[in-house]
Amino acid sequence: MSCYGYLQPFMLDTTLISLAARRALNIGKQSRAAALGLLIYEHIITIEDEIDLIWLRRKSWVTYLYHFNRWLPALWLTCDMSE
Repeated sequence: MSCYGYLQPFMLDTTLISLAARRALNIGKQSRAAALGLLIYEHIITIEDEIDLIWLRRKSWVTYLYHFNRWLPALWLTCDMSE
């Protein structure tokens, strides 16, 4: 199920969308897929530093802010790609 399933009644029927609009939507989806790929790559190459500098330290508001900024984009892109 899509993360945005509650918006389905308001979505446009794809048969009413022009070819140019479909191409633009496809480019947008491809861009989000590329962004998600780069984000996953960045998470993989920096996980060792993240463990040393963030996970093993005392928890503070900065730690929680870091996790929010680190994981929210990945969650958002994953939900956006599942449409």
